[in-house]
Amino acid sequence: IVEAQHIPVEMSADANIPEMPENIVPVLIYGALVIGKEFRDEFQNLQVTREEYERRVGDILVDVRKTSRRPRLVPNVESLQVAFPGR
Repeated sequence: IVEAQHIPVEMSADANIPEMPENIVPVLIYGALVIGKEFRDEFQNLQVTREEYERRVGDILVDVRKTSRRPRLVPNVESLQVAFPGR
């Protein structure tokens, strides 16, 4: 995913890779660290960490929709519940 943001728009369209905003990379990295932390720390403070990650992802998605010229899929509550079951 990190490499995908460096592909020119024309190439990404051909490869069916969406444009990636630069500010989503730190959030993706943070998310990977959250997942690792869940296993390493045996779920200590898991809910707080997960909520912080979900908030950051939500902020980025709002920013992407405001700044992008291309249409984006807007996640709905059902898709978020599937992505984060039990939360």
